[in-house]
Amino acid sequence: KPKPKPKPNPNPKRLAQRALQVERDLKVIKGAHAIVLSRALRAKDFPLTAEDKARGEPPPPKKVFWYRTRQEVDLLYADYRILVDRTGYQPPLFMVENNIHEIARRCNILIAAYATRVQARWRGLTVRKFLKIFRRECVRLREFRSACVMKIQRCYRGARARRCATRMRTANKNAKEQAAYAALRAEEKREKDEHLYKDILRNRYKKERAEERTARLIGLTHPGLAGGNKMKAFYESSYGSDEVSTRMVALARTTRYHQEKEKHKLSAARDRAEHVRDMVAKAQEDRTQDRGLVRHRDEEDEWATDLAETNSGRAMRIYFQAELRERSREVIQRQSRHATKSRVRDILKAHNARGLKFQYPKNINGEPLAALYETSTPRRRSPMMQRRLTQRPSSKKSGALRAAASTPDLILGGAEPDGNRTYHP
Repeated sequence: KPKPKPKPNPNPKRLAQRALQVERDLKVIKGAHAIVLSRALRAKDFPLTAEDKARGEPPPPKKVFWYRTRQEVDLLYADYRILVDRTGYQPPLFMVENNIHEIARRCNILIAAYATRVQARWRGLTVRKFLKIFRRECVRLREFRSACVMKIQRCYRGARARRCATRMRTANKNAKEQAAYAALRAEEKREKDEHLYKDILRNRYKKERAEERTARLIGLTHPGLAGGNKMKAFYESSYGSDEVSTRMVALARTTRYHQEKEKHKLSAARDRAEHVRDMVAKAQEDRTQDRGLVRHRDEEDEWATDLAETNSGRAMRIYFQAELRERSREVIQRQSRHATKSRVRDILKAHNARGLKFQYPKNINGEPLAALYETSTPRRRSPMMQRRLTQRPSSKKSGALRAAASTPDLILGGAEPDGNRTYHP
């Protein structure tokens, strides 16, 4: 098939215009960098740009050629027509012009691309620099605004915290004072109850001693049956009661409980302080001492010291617990031995002065009321009592004394006229 003829250029140029354009292209090629020229010669595809297409430029060739020797290149830059003439128009003039035009076009494209890249890099550096400055200024502005806001917030939080802290401090102080007051009142109540309980126990003890003495004097108990122990004989009889012993055991148990409680409280405080000391010592050995633990240890020591020194004398009572217990035992023994001796002495002395001996019945520990039914001789009155009963009653005496004065001695003695005792319920 015959090759198609190339389309004629719609915008033909004159010879001078073509020569001028080639000279311009050679100037572009000569001023291009060696890398740009090398790439323009080796590249195979450089499509037309939008401007070239708008001017109606023909499609560019895929391959170009260039001169190798330095003399040919210099002559080309000086006058390309002379070079073409000296080479014998091999290649022809139009082909050399088109080749120069294509190389110049490629150089312009590469120069524009490289310039675009350089401009992009430069714009990137410039933008990043200004962006850095812009961000720094934004941060500085934000810091300034934040500083103002933080100052306002700090003032607000400080005012609010002071209000809350004042209320909280007052509440904590009130709570501590209430707890301390409650503990103090509880301790006072316990001591008051303990004193009251001791008073009740003392009164019960006196009453029991009086009952024993009365039962022994009227012949309801016989100490001889208990080896001479009058209290044992009274307890073994039907008149005895274990109320005093029960109350004494309860009092001792309560006292021991409170002593153990205080002892455990102080022991727990000492254990906590010792535990903190051990932790601090271990931290010091490991070179990781914590100042908070040291402060906590000091607070525990101060708390234990305050508790031992200012807690209403509890520590002193616990310290002298053995001495106090021994003293209490001695006081109880002394009161048990000498509580009623002064009164009993007068009673026994008056009883012995009469020279009477009571015949204790053998079945005294049997029926409680059996002694009241037994027959006995009329009880004799002392001379003083007989004179009081037989003297004439005066008008100033009470009705009981007048009735007693008018009552016969036999009836007042508790016996009937026939000489027999009778139980009167």
